[in-house]
Amino acid sequence: MKYAELLSELNELKGSTLISFHSLGDVEAVASALSLAKLLKQSEVKSPDKTNSASRHLLQNLALPTIPVVKQNELNNFDNLVLVDVANKDMLGKFGEEVAKFKGKIIAIDHHEHGKMLVNANVFEFVHRTSCCEIIYDLYRVSGKKIDPTTATLLLTGIIADTARFKTANRQTFSAVSQLLIASGKGYGNVLSLARAVPDKSEIKNVFQALKKVKLIETQRGLIGVVENNAFESKTCLALVETGCVVGICFNPKNGKIAMAKDSENSNSAEVDVGKILKQFGTRVNGSGGGHESVGGLTGKPELVKKAVQKLVIEIKNTLK
Repeated sequence: MKYAELLSELNELKGSTLISFHSLGDVEAVASALSLAKLLKQSEVKSPDKTNSASRHLLQNLALPTIPVVKQNELNNFDNLVLVDVANKDMLGKFGEEVAKFKGKIIAIDHHEHGKMLVNANVFEFVHRTSCCEIIYDLYRVSGKKIDPTTATLLLTGIIADTARFKTANRQTFSAVSQLLIASGKGYGNVLSLARAVPDKSEIKNVFQALKKVKLIETQRGLIGVVENNAFESKTCLALVETGCVVGICFNPKNGKIAMAKDSENSNSAEVDVGKILKQFGTRVNGSGGGHESVGGLTGKPELVKKAVQKLVIEIKNTLK
């Protein structure tokens, strides 16, 4: 059983353990890390860089302290590293270079389709789960340890956020949610408000400015929206889907990034698997990519991004014939 094997690996860790996650940690990453820390002895949670606004909003409303950023070379003070919601060096920002050179034991827990997994890590992939928080919930279940109300609330918000309020959920998701809601002692509406992303004005303005420049491509099954933006790539492609595109693509040639999302509620998008497509295209930009079936991203060489987007659009058009 994969969960039992992972739990055994975690319990066998000796010495001090740093728990971290991907760059610009979101609600799910932060919730997974903090919840896992309560299962591991001699562990502490630190972020590779600043966490996003939604996760900071969550911690503030749960009266939990801000997660500190790991200092340069601080990783060498730990015996072990456990990564949650990521198993790829490119998703760790500058911290990725230190992780790649780390001589201690590394365990990576992820649920995404992704290329270029960390070669010096023991990677546990659970692609059948729709969020990393579901994996952590199952670790609690297998361990027999009771989940306290705060941890249950963290895991719930992570699941809600990462499934886009259950748009990508499956039966296992709802099974976990029902138990966590009971353990949290909170009403569903209250948990929803905690999971809600609260963008600042600059983010809102940036996305709206980008949407003014969108290129709409017609296919037999709907519109593909393509736009360039210098930041908030994921937010921008999701905004394209929310406004009616069957697939939204946002690219940032300056930073070598592409984000993509599909309308999972539209049956016309059923044959588009975003994570698998971006995993494939990651190699075309000499980088790596992946994600969920409905949303994902890639990072690579900036000079290759525009040409990759052109080929990406062609592939999606062919899929949507």
